[in-house]
Amino acid sequence: MKVKLNVPEMLSEVTLGQYIDFLELGITEETKSSEALQKVIEIFCKVDFKDVAQMKYSDLSKIGAHINGIFEEKCALIPRVKLNGEQYGFIPELDNITLGEYIDLDNYFNDWTTIDRAMCVLYRPITLTKKGQYLIEDYKGTDHFMEMRSMPMNVVMGARVFFYSLGNELLSHIPNYLMKANLTDQQRIILEKSGDGIQAFIDLQRDRYGGSTM
Repeated sequence: MKVKLNVPEMLSEVTLGQYIDFLELGITEETKSSEALQKVIEIFCKVDFKDVAQMKYSDLSKIGAHINGIFEEKCALIPRVKLNGEQYGFIPELDNITLGEYIDLDNYFNDWTTIDRAMCVLYRPITLTKKGQYLIEDYKGTDHFMEMRSMPMNVVMGARVFFYSLGNELLSHIPNYLMKANLTDQQRIILEKSGDGIQAFIDLQRDRYGGSTM
């Protein structure tokens, strides 16, 4: 039986939703199996699980290795992306990020299970474009996080690498911001904790990229 597969050739052909579905499998070196490989092919190649079972194991292994390889792509920040038929833009001026945006970004960005919510903070519908510049919608929260699961993975990975490279600078500004901002004690505590979260994220990315900002 011939099975038609949609094998992604590059990271831009993989969605965040697919990657989250993959992570939910909980595959580790200890739990790798032919069934796990079958599920990987089902998710990333958009084919029924039962149809994958009709394929040669050697072919599945090659496809699995190929999919693993595309996640090694080096990704740069992509400022604009078309998502669900609408143009989205990355926050134009991170210097002007609000406290609410900053806290939500810190809470959601460090964990792949909530990265879709972080994308709600970073990418929003473009409301105006002029001379190569653009404005985006005001931040309205993360209730539409499921829409972000259509985001191409190269966009997500580019944002993560960019945020890592910017993280040290953000950390250096937190003490000054705390001194100058008219914050309540509760807001001050939350922001200080956010700094700890960003540092944890930076450390995680440094382990992955060997200190490189790519």
